[in-house]
Amino acid sequence: MRITNGMMISNTLANISRNKTKMDTLNTQLSTEKKIQRPSEDPIVAIRALRFRSTLSEIDQYLERNIPDADAWLSTADSALGNIVKLFGDITTYCNQAINGYYDSDDKRTIVETLKAYRSQIFSDANTDYAGRTIFTGFKTDTNLTYTKEMPEESFEITQKLDSTVFDNIRKINNSVDIEGITVTNVGTFDVASLEAPGYTDAYRVRLAYDGINPGSTGTIEYYNLDEDGNKVDVNTVTAIEKSVNDADAYLPGDDEVYFIPETGEYIFGKNVYSEVAEYDEFEVTYSKTGFDEDELNPIHYFDCKDLNTGLEYTYDEQIIEYEVSFNQTIEINVQGSKVFNHDMARDLDDVINAANTVSDVENKINQLTFMQGNVEEGSDEYNNLQVLIDNCNRELDFAKDELTARFSSALSLYQDHMNTVSLARADVGAREIRLQLTSDRLSNQRTTVKALKSTNEEVDVTEIAVEFAEAESIYDASLAAAGKVVKNKLIDFI
Repeated sequence: MRITNGMMISNTLANISRNKTKMDTLNTQLSTEKKIQRPSEDPIVAIRALRFRSTLSEIDQYLERNIPDADAWLSTADSALGNIVKLFGDITTYCNQAINGYYDSDDKRTIVETLKAYRSQIFSDANTDYAGRTIFTGFKTDTNLTYTKEMPEESFEITQKLDSTVFDNIRKINNSVDIEGITVTNVGTFDVASLEAPGYTDAYRVRLAYDGINPGSTGTIEYYNLDEDGNKVDVNTVTAIEKSVNDADAYLPGDDEVYFIPETGEYIFGKNVYSEVAEYDEFEVTYSKTGFDEDELNPIHYFDCKDLNTGLEYTYDEQIIEYEVSFNQTIEINVQGSKVFNHDMARDLDDVINAANTVSDVENKINQLTFMQGNVEEGSDEYNNLQVLIDNCNRELDFAKDELTARFSSALSLYQDHMNTVSLARADVGAREIRLQLTSDRLSNQRTTVKALKSTNEEVDVTEIAVEFAEAESIYDASLAAAGKVVKNKLIDFI
């Protein structure tokens, strides 16, 4: 094959160009510390780079945004639940102390005021929020779990489902001494012989979530069993008779009767009706309530209900908020308030407060009667009648003291249970925090690994490239020198 000068020159220039390109590539790598500048230079490196960068971006999203946000939410919930646990611990300690002694009137007034303070504090952490979102209200993060002020116009129709565990036994004093209208001047003619001595009645009670129910808004109790799919079967109904809390027989239903007391939100069951209803899986009542006090739980978070002012209907269901904290891994960050804060937490204290108030009321009656007795002649009809009333009040006081002690004892057990419920919820939050921390640690290690792989894939070894650049530079210089010799000699020089 004949090689011409033109061919030699072309090949020489091509070689010089290749050497120069190689030198330029190494110089660029040395300057940028990157293997490639364009995907076309090495598609494999480019594809891997995209994958590593995408993975690293996701890890950064989890580590820098999702996990810190989830951790802050869980930490806020843990702190709020911790406050509730401490409060219930204080209540149980206080009840335990109260059981072991009897207190004078001043002490009982202190008890009532202290318990009222505890009661208002029970739900003080229920409206805790994180970044403007309430943490115990499920998806309704723009609403509070409790009312933060009195809402006299708020009105709901509420359907409350119950089971046999809500029945409790209560003891009510009957034939309470009524001294209204009795004075020193008329007590002598008072027919004390017709008075029945105070006694007590045991009753089966169901306490609704609220007191202050609208009169006439409920009456029918529907009780039933549930099939495997949760559908109602064997549905039965019983009609309750509405009573006022001031009625003498409000807590004395017949064996086959049920009384409903709207002021206190209580159903009082006769023993036959109780025995029948308690055998069924569930029973439910629908009632309406207008006007809610500050710190009362908002029904939209607890029941199927209808806002009677707006017509909006709410359905209670489980509302779980989850954060994605790793690849295909989510964690539940919220605690639904209805699973932790229940209406009994406040209403159980109401029973104690009411029992303490009853003791104080009876003692006030005794003090008034004793004062009147001190202003009449001993042995007179007035004196003797007042003594009968005082004796009856002392009998009533004994029953009231026994009931107060029983309520303190019951509250001790109930608030221990409430504390256990909140403690379990807090333990669950703590377990999720641990899982979150383990995930964070694993992702931190994974980020370090991905960064190392990304660096290996994209970046060059500067020392190695510097050596290669020096070699390329020498080759380039040699190719220029060789080219000078090739171009210099021509065929004419040999003729």
